[in-house]
Amino acid sequence: MVRLKRSSLGPALAVLVALLLITAVGWFAWQQHQLAEDEATLRQAIAEQSRQLAQLAALLQGRRPAAAAPTNGVATGTAPAPQPAATATALPQDGKVFELGVLQLALDAVARRDAAKQRALVGYLEAQPDLPFRRQMLTLLRDRSDDPVAAKQAGAALAGPMASRAAGDRPISSEAAKLPFGQVAAGRQDGWDYDLLICRVALERHDPYLRSEIARLLASLKQADPRHGRIELKALGENLRQDDPDLADPGLYVLADTRRSEEVEQAARVAKRLAFDGFDFHTRASTGDPTPWHLSLVYCPE
Repeated sequence: MVRLKRSSLGPALAVLVALLLITAVGWFAWQQHQLAEDEATLRQAIAEQSRQLAQLAALLQGRRPAAAAPTNGVATGTAPAPQPAATATALPQDGKVFELGVLQLALDAVARRDAAKQRALVGYLEAQPDLPFRRQMLTLLRDRSDDPVAAKQAGAALAGPMASRAAGDRPISSEAAKLPFGQVAAGRQDGWDYDLLICRVALERHDPYLRSEIARLLASLKQADPRHGRIELKALGENLRQDDPDLADPGLYVLADTRRSEEVEQAARVAKRLAFDGFDFHTRASTGDPTPWHLSLVYCPE
């Protein structure tokens, strides 16, 4: 009688299947754990950015942000040490959630015509790194703010420090330097600002009538706008005139951004006074970035 040997393949296959099942269950549990950790991290990041937005909103409203609760939950009975007032410049601006929140705050401040919030936002953005989001927010506040101070401040932040170098690097002659260059009138913070730019060639010619003509021009500006802001006298660099063919001919020019109706209207008021005071002048469209609540006059006598 022949006996058949039992095959050992059955138990080995069962063990292999069991190992595969255990591995699959372990891998699935590990994946679930990773997903839970990722979700917790994302929720924590969103909560932190929401806290930062609330802190920024409180700062814009002139309130002191609330102090964080103790992490250990134990009251010590000791009053916390006084902390310095928080500043908007200490807040980060990374993260889409935070950027959308700042955008919402800016749109709300513009829609409500809240000058205090607009100025606070500009001040916050001025101190941030020059990234696209910062420029976008400053452009929004420059172009849509109806508050002269916030609009001018945002425009100056976008222009940067190089915008004030109208005279170029070459020093002005000693005779010409006797003119009152720089700010000749502080004016109102919320008034229109004016730059009176004098061609360098006229300054270096030492025209004896130049000083009296500049004095007449400054007086005419003040008469045209009694509620004016800052008025500055500057030397016009040769490169700025050479780059603009509209200023090639000698004379007095009133420059206005034709894209901004309020600027065109203000230039018309100034031109009306100049005509009344006997000045011959030309009006030209200004080029470059918008400069809200600001007009420039260029004087290049023959």
